[in-house]
Amino acid sequence: ESHFLEFVAWAGSLLSEPDIFRTSASTFLVTGVLMTLTAIFKKGHRSHLLAVSELLFPHILHLAHQNTSSMLLRKLIVKLFQRIGMAFLPPRVVSWAYQRGARSLVQNLQGGHDASEGEGGAQGEEEE
Repeated sequence: ESHFLEFVAWAGSLLSEPDIFRTSASTFLVTGVLMTLTAIFKKGHRSHLLAVSELLFPHILHLAHQNTSSMLLRKLIVKLFQRIGMAFLPPRVVSWAYQRGARSLVQNLQGGHDASEGEGGAQGEEEE
């Protein structure tokens, strides 16, 4: 976790530099940092992301106000803004995804015809 905080601090200082797009090498560096941050905000744990998002937001906002002709950079900035916003939303629990029930391969193979007839009947009713 200490490496994560070090990376976030380094990324924030890099993204807040006044004239970051003066060379093509720095443009590629910013692209890599933004891609990494978007991947972290996609797969990271919410508690860790909420702690660092308040630190990163002003730096990304500063970067967004700089003029860049790169479509990829603009896309990554918007994507990172979206993912930071998603970290602040409450998690949504989908009840249907966790209803496993009593499933068994043996029961499916023995009663395979009964299950398909039940599904076919339900589909026929929906069509009418």
